[in-house]
Amino acid sequence: MLEPDGALRLTAELEASLLRELRASYRDLNASHFKRALRPAAIRLSDGTARLGQWNPGERSIEMSRTLVVGQSWGAVLEVLKHEMAHQYVHEILGRTDETAHGPAFRDVCERLGIDPRASGMPNVSSGGAAEGK
Repeated sequence: MLEPDGALRLTAELEASLLRELRASYRDLNASHFKRALRPAAIRLSDGTARLGQWNPGERSIEMSRTLVVGQSWGAVLEVLKHEMAHQYVHEILGRTDETAHGPAFRDVCERLGIDPRASGMPNVSSGGAAEGK
């Protein structure tokens, strides 16, 4: 439900279900895209509207926008999750902390794995769930 202040409020049951699905998707994507290289990160929902998702290295967490998760296709949600997992991979596996967030190492990982590297905007998703426009 959208509150008067514009913040999306979810029931506790719905939020718990969404987080379970996001964690399961994280595990699946870690296996299929990252060869299980990533240590599980905390996954949180955020009320912010400026970002669809964000990797927070200090907290080892991925934040996903509630508005995205509730208002967009699951394919779009998974594209954003993959994008944030690519940030985690660059930071924790490649150890590249000397580049900008969307620098060469990140773009290389995204290109190799078929992940949308764009820093803003809704990812392009075909009806089959795969990203387009790479």
